[in-house]
Amino acid sequence: MNIQRLEGTWINLGQTLISVAVFFVALFVVMGLANAQRPDTMDMLASLQNFGIYHVLTRRDLVVKIAFTDDNTSLYIYAERERSASLVNGKVVVPIFVGQLVMHTSVLAAAAKSSPISVV
Repeated sequence: MNIQRLEGTWINLGQTLISVAVFFVALFVVMGLANAQRPDTMDMLASLQNFGIYHVLTRRDLVVKIAFTDDNTSLYIYAERERSASLVNGKVVVPIFVGQLVMHTSVLAAAAKSSPISVV
């Protein structure tokens, strides 16, 4: 009688392990499909605080945010070293709020000594 109970235990354990394996395979398939259908993303610059007009930007004022790529992506400033470096000491000309992506038209870059104004 103990042998029959032991065989029944192994069968139940085997069924449980197969069920768990099928669950994880299905979970990873669904996660793969969800990630495949997600749109492309890009790193964009966003503000860490509210900026009023004529606020002078520093490196600590901006943060990198991940945003989905769409038709309006070209309106915002990408988080590249060259572009973020050109914003330092630039002046805000349109108010920017916390977490908002920074648009090209929102900031005037710091002008060189020979030119009166510079646009990002």
